[in-house]
Amino acid sequence: MSISINQKLKVFIVLLISLIVIYRFQFFNNFSILQGDLTAYDNTIQSSILEHWFNFFKGNTNWLDAGYFYPYSRTIAQTDGYFLIGIIYTPFRFLGIEPYLATELVGLTLKIIGFFGALILSRRVFKLSLNYSLLVSTLFTLSNAMTSHGYRIQLATVAFVPWLFLIHFETIKSFFEKNWSRFIRHGTLGSIFFGAWCITCFYMAWFYAFYSAILALILLYAFRKNLKNYTVIFESSLKPLLTVIFFTLVSLVPFIYAYYPKSLETGTRVYEKISFTTLTFENFFQLGSNNMFYSPIYTKLLSVFSPNYQTSNWEYYNMGINLVIFLLALFALIKFSSTKNKSFELKLLVSSTAAAIIGMLTILQIFGKSPWEYIFELVPGAKALSVTNTFMLLLSLPLYISSVYLISRLRLKIFVLIPLVALLIASEINDPLLKVDRKVQFSMNVEVSKPPVECEVFYAGGWQNQESFYGVWEWINNQYAHNVSAMMIAQIVNIPTINGMASFIPKDYDLVGPNGTAFSPNSQEYEDRVQKYIKKYNIQNICKLELNEKKWTFIN
Repeated sequence: MSISINQKLKVFIVLLISLIVIYRFQFFNNFSILQGDLTAYDNTIQSSILEHWFNFFKGNTNWLDAGYFYPYSRTIAQTDGYFLIGIIYTPFRFLGIEPYLATELVGLTLKIIGFFGALILSRRVFKLSLNYSLLVSTLFTLSNAMTSHGYRIQLATVAFVPWLFLIHFETIKSFFEKNWSRFIRHGTLGSIFFGAWCITCFYMAWFYAFYSAILALILLYAFRKNLKNYTVIFESSLKPLLTVIFFTLVSLVPFIYAYYPKSLETGTRVYEKISFTTLTFENFFQLGSNNMFYSPIYTKLLSVFSPNYQTSNWEYYNMGINLVIFLLALFALIKFSSTKNKSFELKLLVSSTAAAIIGMLTILQIFGKSPWEYIFELVPGAKALSVTNTFMLLLSLPLYISSVYLISRLRLKIFVLIPLVALLIASEINDPLLKVDRKVQFSMNVEVSKPPVECEVFYAGGWQNQESFYGVWEWINNQYAHNVSAMMIAQIVNIPTINGMASFIPKDYDLVGPNGTAFSPNSQEYEDRVQKYIKKYNIQNICKLELNEKKWTFIN
């Protein structure tokens, strides 16, 4: 669907304004202060894994071994793998941009990818005009839930959702048109994309597959009367289907090879420990205290209609969606479901909206109970997920599309339309968490001298006074501060470390103390455990790195 020069200029201006809104503080501080909390622990972990991919693409390392928890293997599977993000990150590093800034620019790039994905999806599949498609892409790009957690770069891969949806749309379309070469091409591309996404951020990939399964069931019901007409197509599709299925299985091999043995080694989660991540009705529409325009109004509404509601201090409490968006989408579902002789895009709109609302219901918590408990126990892969409400990141897109689609069909007067659009956009704007001092983190975790040539592995001592870093709990600092520094330094000097911190810690790894009581890396207990660990695994040619002085000492 071609567009004119003026339309291209309009797209560019809307994209630029969206990025300025999101990165307004970074643009003015020359990216000296970046997204993230004061500790920058999450930033350092993800940048170290991205640096691992940079080293991999330079031919310096095995893709499976991320350089921490040595000598454990397949450590890329201890947490999200960041593979596709690493592909985006690598050119920035080849240009000489340092790791923390490169990671921030990856986030910006993902915003651009998501913007164009939502724009093309709205235009090509749902037949929205350019202006309304731009509204969808703007809402998706500014999405409060994502921009509030912009430093969690793996979650930003929700930007891939519209693109994979487009690929799967073209795959299904080619199937019913009996264009088998196109079906195989798009089906294979979608399989490769999904497989790569699994070793990037399993959360988003799994949620996409789960949502797609709900959508597929609804579409089968919606088109049930037409299925008999496609009997001939089904009979002639065996070879193409087998081809796509083959490539789907092959595309999942790297993910399974890396992550399945690791799941057996580390174990999976239990529902009781993640049940609190499902959402009460109030939290479905909670955008958080940093939201600038919507949250003050919503807080007043809650004080009237739910006076006993208390805002959680959990970091992911703000994953909800604008109540106005939800009501518009719900009205669109009701209105268009009753429409006779629906067009294909209208059937798809109704089905995708229904699937999104059903998806929300699966994570709804009422009186401490949620349907998610059954999904957690019965659906493969669900036990790997710990933050269930991040499903809302994905579900927001079909809700944005259906609400904008409704607005486009209501033919509102301009004096109603402009304030409504302004309200929707303003409701997504927030003050992002912006506390990472890039120069400080670079000095702590990137600037380091080369280790002695005899060093083949290392461990890090504690930072001086790290127990009181950043004003957070002592046990958090004792778990993270020296470990995340070692992870990044391991990538910079290109030798592995026995230190590490991840979503899944090896079961018999005892260099990280338990939550609430973690011992200090400046203690004798830590040194004793390190020596025991070295002896247990017969580690040779190991050095110690004193972090404050960046001094290397050969141990044995």
